[in-house]
Amino acid sequence: MLSAYMRMKYPNVVDGALAASAPVLSVAGLGDPTQFFRDVTADFQKSIPGCVTAVRRAFQQIRDLFLSGAYDEISSKMATCNKISSKEDVYQLFGFARNAFTMIAMMDYPYKTDFMGHLPANPVKVGCEQILAHTDPIQGLAALVASFLQCKRSHLWWQPSCDCSGGRSWHGCAPSAGGEGGS
Repeated sequence: MLSAYMRMKYPNVVDGALAASAPVLSVAGLGDPTQFFRDVTADFQKSIPGCVTAVRRAFQQIRDLFLSGAYDEISSKMATCNKISSKEDVYQLFGFARNAFTMIAMMDYPYKTDFMGHLPANPVKVGCEQILAHTDPIQGLAALVASFLQCKRSHLWWQPSCDCSGGRSWHGCAPSAGGEGGS
């Protein structure tokens, strides 16, 4: 993406560039900033009917719990290693989950891959199966996000102070989830 952005920004310096799947126009502020996330949503919608509805229901329930001050219930259902105690924690949790969705969609290959984390074949389908296997939408969301993390414990490592396995922070478990909302 950097090469294509350089071409757009400095056409007199760069003769040509290729960005295979990068949201170049969006990043450059020239396109629709929501298009990338609509594409991610479409990937999940195509995978298994009802998946997107379940995800939206989970996020709405977390929002409702947040508005009622039920931080402990959010922490419990999402199996976070540190208790959620503020609006900022909820926003960080939403960002972390969003990053998991985007990474799963970008790595949605018909074979397992290890270059951006250990992902199974068809990770969007696997994630949708995870959320739909739960009667509680929030616990299903936790399972979907955890399917991306592939950590050995049953908790989500969304707090930088959490320890994964072998003394690593959650960055060691999910190196690609550390962007926005991660650290």
